[in-house]
Amino acid sequence: HRAHRLGEARARFAEAIRMAREMGDARLECTANNELGTVEYSEGRMNEALAHYERAEALAREAGDRRMQGIIVGNLGNLQADLGHAEDARSRHEEALAIARETGHRQLEGNTLCNLGMLHHLQGRLREAETAAAAALVLARELGHVRLECIVLCNLGIVLEALARPEEARSRFEAAR
Repeated sequence: HRAHRLGEARARFAEAIRMAREMGDARLECTANNELGTVEYSEGRMNEALAHYERAEALAREAGDRRMQGIIVGNLGNLQADLGHAEDARSRHEEALAIARETGHRQLEGNTLCNLGMLHHLQGRLREAETAAAAALVLARELGHVRLECIVLCNLGIVLEALARPEEARSRFEAAR
């Protein structure tokens, strides 16, 4: 059932891209490419996802839509991380973080700090991971974004466990429940 729905979503986003091009609506084309990239990414079609995200980023840049560009750059960071390209992923996440702060997009800032924290953890930069996760937690709580707060608490628990601070880790895991 999920595969059918993703196939339907793929077809609709592809149609939206075609229509946006016909109308000359770069913002709509940008959004549709980003969403189609997300569908492809969720199905593990990484090359297709990359192509759509890169097209969306170019359109956002051309339109001067920094907020949307930040979202797409964050998506590219996640994709690069999943492809095992840690330095490219970190560069993309740092760029997304700068854009989030420049545009005041606090949710993107929180999401990006969360992603950057886990990337630092995977690269063995545990202090940087803790700092990023702690900052993401503050933002999630300020925004009242419960889902992000839960994810960050789990990530922070993982990092604290790696830092050999089991009691602090346990308290974060319990708070995430």
